Amino acid sequence: MGVEMTTKFERICREYMPRLINDLGVTVLDAAAVFGNGGHESGGFATLQEIKPTVKGSAGGYGWFQWTGPRRRTFTAFCKSRGLKPSADEANYLFLIHELNGTERGALARLAKARTLDAKTEAFELAYERAGIKHYESRKAWALKALHAYEAANGPSVKPRLPDAAEVPIPADR
Repeated sequence: MGVEMTTKFERICREYMPRLINDLGVTVLDAAAVFGNGGHESGGFATLQEIKPTVKGSAGGYGWFQWTGPRRRTFTAFCKSRGLKPSADEANYLFLIHELNGTERGALARLAKARTLDAKTEAFELAYERAGIKHYESRKAWALKALHAYEAANGPSVKPRLPDAAEVPIPADR
């Protein structure tokens, strides 16, 4: 029997997706779409500082979601006011919740309207990330990884449908 190795991305999804579901009342697919976008932005939460900032001379994006410009400054101030290190997973999660409960709450409405994981991933990018270059295939691949990580820890997110009473055959001997 081998030892299961988990990546940082899987660990974060397993820990924080259930919290997101509980804290915001979103679905498993919503949470997977959110974490898939974050996974794309930060290389699986491994690269918090943007490597080559799009805007020359800027500090670039930082954090799980590569917050830039005013959002980066707000993230930094948010962390400072709470005594959190911006590199800490908890700081990144709490700021995500802060934004989704405040200035970025419209992203939750877009998530709720979308029906599939792919559609939810695109909806979250459009409403929350607003990336210059979309990279949807990568975001969708990360969202699927997030869903698999969640399900590995919590069981399948889609319960098998039980047949309706009308669909259950009545034995011939009755």
